[in-house]
Amino acid sequence: CRGAGAQARPLHSFEPRAPAPRHSLGSEPVSASAPQSSRQSSMRLGVIGGSSLVSFDPKDEFQCIGLDIVSSSSKTVQTDYGSVNVKIMELKGTGGEHTLIFMQRHGHANGGITPPHKINHKANMRALADLKVDAIVATTSVGTIVPHFPPGRVGVCNQFIDFTGQVVTYHDDDAKFTSVTEPFNRHLNSALLQTLRRVQRIEADVQLEFTVWLSQGPYYETPAEVTAAERLGAHVCGMTCVREAKLCAELSVPYSALTVASNWAAGRHPGDASRALDHAEVSETSARTTGTIVACLVDLLKNGFAKDAEEAAARQAIGLIDHTSLGDNDTEAMIQKLVDDAVAEAPHTAAVCVYPKFVPFIRSLQREEPRRYPRTLRIATVVNFPLGRDPLDQVVALTNQAVKDGAD
Repeated sequence: CRGAGAQARPLHSFEPRAPAPRHSLGSEPVSASAPQSSRQSSMRLGVIGGSSLVSFDPKDEFQCIGLDIVSSSSKTVQTDYGSVNVKIMELKGTGGEHTLIFMQRHGHANGGITPPHKINHKANMRALADLKVDAIVATTSVGTIVPHFPPGRVGVCNQFIDFTGQVVTYHDDDAKFTSVTEPFNRHLNSALLQTLRRVQRIEADVQLEFTVWLSQGPYYETPAEVTAAERLGAHVCGMTCVREAKLCAELSVPYSALTVASNWAAGRHPGDASRALDHAEVSETSARTTGTIVACLVDLLKNGFAKDAEEAAARQAIGLIDHTSLGDNDTEAMIQKLVDDAVAEAPHTAAVCVYPKFVPFIRSLQREEPRRYPRTLRIATVVNFPLGRDPLDQVVALTNQAVKDGAD
């Protein structure tokens, strides 16, 4: 009778109780007539584009979650390590107020591409930190070693192997020893993985977290190097994100890399192990993943991500409970307030639990305002409540009617 998960099911009876309290992650619940501006606090999100995200100018994707781009401007940020060009987008609407700061790590200025070994990573990461980003999501094109991560698919990095011997640090004069036990933020990765699995329709048992082997570039790897990397535990080969991850660890900025499988690693093409790698072909494959990448960014702004283990546990718990109102004097206005409270934070609760007569009303709210009342919010209900003494045929009839009306 109570929703205990995403698939809340009706049972026959339980002890009556008062309506469940509103859940909160720190902001006040909204009223039935209020917009959802309190669902997600503001976020300043840094986005780093590579071969898979050369430019960034989405509009409709943000409008679908109640955000409009109210301003977009270019800025040159001066740091102690050099100047950095960024694009700053301010978003505002019923989905909150957010700032996206886009940086193209390769420059792509005047048709030229900064080679991987010449990228000024120290200036890039320092600029984003100086702009007070809450987190950074980078895109990185990789050659895939493992057969279950074919070109065109997107995952995340969770570990790296760096045998290049090239040092990148902000502490050349006074040593600081930084832990990289978790070089990529696991809470940020967890949020991205939810979107990646949904958008790409990939089941939970298919690997989407990978160890990346850092290559110096601009050469691609040899087949022998790829085999050596695989034997050491690598799943993909890339040229850039590892150095960014190291610097973000020093800066204490949450960092995650969307790993775009742009090509089979050298010697791993299923049809031709001797096939040469071509950058134009690599870039073309990467470009086809832009929709998936933007979906990840949209979901991050919509739902946020946990900043630590405690918040991650709270978010998981919220998605496993319901909001309940089983009062004798409940009205549609009261039930709509209950639903508003259930979706007032991101993530929303698993379900709302109401008497059967209110099931059609909630379902109509979801049909009429799907952005405000998503279908992912389940509807639980009760029959034979609270004493469990109704005749069996009546219980079956009421249950069938509740399911017909839309109860989950």
